Amino acid sequence: MKVLMDSDLIGLFENYYYKNFQHKVQKLSSQKMVNKYVENFLKAKHSHQFQTKKNRGIISFQPFDILSQVLNLNCFFLDHFLLQNENESDYQSLFKEYYKKYNKEIDFVIARQPIDNQNSIRALLKNDFYYVCSESVFSKDIRQQKIIEREEFNKISVAKEQDIPIIKEIAMNYHKCNRYLRDEYFDAKMVQKLFEKSIEKTYHKKWLYVYREKNEIIGYITFLINEKVSALQQDLKYGSLDYIVVKDQYQGKNIGFFLNQYAIREL
Repeated sequence: MKVLMDSDLIGLFENYYYKNFQHKVQKLSSQKMVNKYVENFLKAKHSHQFQTKKNRGIISFQPFDILSQVLNLNCFFLDHFLLQNENESDYQSLFKEYYKKYNKEIDFVIARQPIDNQNSIRALLKNDFYYVCSESVFSKDIRQQKIIEREEFNKISVAKEQDIPIIKEIAMNYHKCNRYLRDEYFDAKMVQKLFEKSIEKTYHKKWLYVYREKNEIIGYITFLINEKVSALQQDLKYGSLDYIVVKDQYQGKNIGFFLNQYAIREL
């Protein structure tokens, strides 16, 4: 099989509509991101290139460390699944070639695909993937946003070590829209372990805030800083609001809104 040149890889990523739209919305430098994608792809241990007379493409997976620890399996997530000329048949061929090459090294895979890329989605379904859920991603430039100081902010603080068991309990009992709960592969114990790992990670980074009402923790929010993307952009910092959970009996009282506002202020 002919190996794609760096220029071919750059061309694939430059013409990747779904990523280009994301770069535009998030004010990311497309050229810097494309160069990073190429660099990461060439370094990836589990990657494969595809080329025919009429088409070319790539596929790569990255280790999913937290999931591997919880399931005690070699877990990965689909990083890039990309064709120059999108069609279902070539997507299927690309995945089958990859699977034949690496199937003994990979136990479990999670794949996220743009909902508009029906060809890649159908190819995954025909390779025995199953649908779990759809997610919406929203972006916002918060540099100029003025957060109004609110009395409720006095009830929000960085989580303390003694708060962690309570936060884990809230996560398991009230975070009902989490995709792992909708995945038939995961039982309750697996989901609980995943919540615990995620909470511990954000706690140690001080990316976890709690909302207290009369000394009772009734909700929390976690956020993440994308340090790699931030380093590429230099003058901009990129983060995401990750989990936000409020006990059922306190929902409908704007507590989620106050947690969001507070976290944005801290970002």
